[in-house]
Formats: sequence, C-alpha cells, structure tokens
Amino acid sequence: MFSMETSKKTAQVCIRCARCIDACPMGLNPVNIMTTMKTMPVDKAKIKLLNPCACDECDKCNSVCPSNIDLATIVKRAKIVAKLP
Repeated sequence: MFSMETSKKTAQVCIRCARCIDACPMGLNPVNIMTTMKTMPVDKAKIKLLNPCACDECDKCNSVCPSNIDLATIVKRAKIVAKLP
C-alpha cells in the first residue's frame, strides 16, 4: 500500500555539489541564497544582490538536490525579503 508518509524524503545537510546551480535556468545560486537566508538577522542587501526575484519557480533546484533540500521554498522566501524596503 502506498503511503504519503513513506514517500516523503528527509532533507539532509547541503553537500555543496552545485547541481542546483547547474540546473537553474535563470543562473541563480540557490546555495548562496539558502546560506544567506539562514544567517540571522537576514542581510536584505545581500539577498537583493543574489537576485532571487529572477527565479521563475521551475523547481529544478529541488529535483536535482541529492540532499533533498527544499531550495525552491527558500528562494521563494528570499524573494519576499528582497522586496522589503
């Protein structure tokens, strides 16, 4: 029997393989965006420089990540931060 619980993958630590960077059609660096978003307080100026608003939300970063990190959600959150005054 198929269960949604057994199909979920657990996120691991980023291994810095750069597959997400290679897969991004917009030329973004999801690893740098993730690292910047984890730093508290979040550096809005640095987030803006990383240009998360260019993300077209194709989800390719998630599909290639061997660590199962939800990079697309992190980049979406970074887009919100980048739009703050």
